[in-house]
Amino acid sequence: MLKRIRWIWVLVTAAAFFASAFWLGTLQQPLIDQHEFRQTQTALGALFMQPGLEGLLNYQTPVLGSPWSIPFEFHLFQWLSHQLASLTGMNLSTSGRLISILFGVGCLWPASKLILRARLGIRAVALLIILYCTSSIYLYWNRAFLIESTALFFTLLSLDFYSQTRNKEFSSVREFSSLNAGLAISLSIALLIKATTALPALVLMATDWAWQSRTALRQREKLPQAILVGGGLIVAFTLLYSWTHHADSLKQLNPFGAQLTSSALNAWNFGTPVQRVHPELWLKVVSGRMLAPIAAIPIIMGLRISSNQTRTFLLACLILAFAPLLIFTNLHIIHNYYQAANHIFSINGRSRICCIYSTHAVKRRLKRYP
Repeated sequence: MLKRIRWIWVLVTAAAFFASAFWLGTLQQPLIDQHEFRQTQTALGALFMQPGLEGLLNYQTPVLGSPWSIPFEFHLFQWLSHQLASLTGMNLSTSGRLISILFGVGCLWPASKLILRARLGIRAVALLIILYCTSSIYLYWNRAFLIESTALFFTLLSLDFYSQTRNKEFSSVREFSSLNAGLAISLSIALLIKATTALPALVLMATDWAWQSRTALRQREKLPQAILVGGGLIVAFTLLYSWTHHADSLKQLNPFGAQLTSSALNAWNFGTPVQRVHPELWLKVVSGRMLAPIAAIPIIMGLRISSNQTRTFLLACLILAFAPLLIFTNLHIIHNYYQAANHIFSINGRSRICCIYSTHAVKRRLKRYP
């Protein structure tokens, strides 16, 4: 058993070294690789970033003509890339790639905390790191000049805060209030940076919160905590709604932007009912890019042999892995970088299932050879 554990950490080190070498080795590449239009658009937003709050709220989008403002996401990633380039003298494209890499690596922190908090074992964390650092999706898109890793980091962070407010016993009101504030802030940032990444997590948390609140209301226990958590979720959604209204108002000031409002892009964002059952989604996106059907089989089998706590974790992973595909179907079909938002949850589930099966195998051997 000790030898097996040592081998796991050897593989973790090798995977981390391989990923780091690839990410850092491609920092200097110009923004002419996949989805170069989207990458250069993000870079131009950082390049023309104006100082102060005006630069964040009403930033210019010179892709379709200067100085028009056609805001989509909140410009936190672009602002950080601009600041790093200004402070260090670094090339802007290199700065953006580095910020993307840092947030990509940072995703492992809340993801690992979720695994450990669910008492799923350190080996599950090790396998998560191995699968994440060797995933083609995260190897490639974590070093792109895109907002994907930043949005995913804050989404995972909000899930970690929510899991603490849900499962942890609190010694003081201040401790709970701090965690709830962390939930509201991280979820708000995630939704503002990229709603398509964080919305499925918000829906899952809101559904779970409604169920937990029903129990708290019936048993008259932890009702104030439930109210505060619900308030945090409402604050995050309200900020998203306000930002969308603000962005749509600015877009309508010019002829190109009027065609890019949230209502005008409904069909483009969500797709059609036919697309949700079309082979293009399940063969091209799910099987071709994520290999999720293969990953889903052991996860579903694991629901039968796991404890209640593990079943809850695996079910959440399944929902967060597949819900974005069914909500924003057309976006996932058209853009092969969108799977960065949900692929980590299928990795999370697989890492735990590998540990479950290996544990069961050891137990069977011990019973056979006492």
